[in-house]
Amino acid sequence: MCWLCGQQIDLTLPREHRMSWTADHLDPISLGGAPRDASLLRPAHRACNSSRGNRMTSQVRRQGVQTSEVW
Repeated sequence: MCWLCGQQIDLTLPREHRMSWTADHLDPISLGGAPRDASLLRPAHRACNSSRGNRMTSQVRRQGVQTSEVW
């Protein structure tokens, strides 16, 4: 499951496909995140990971998370 959108990731897609699996760094490497700390990685679609950019986890609006009210 993609931690950003909550949808299933098809692991059979070629890695260049926009909906393929990638490892998303919770703390972006460009902002000082640890590049080799596996505990700070989450599964994500390539497109979701790319659209997140280098925003910190606290700044990410997760698409798959349901709110308690209808907005």
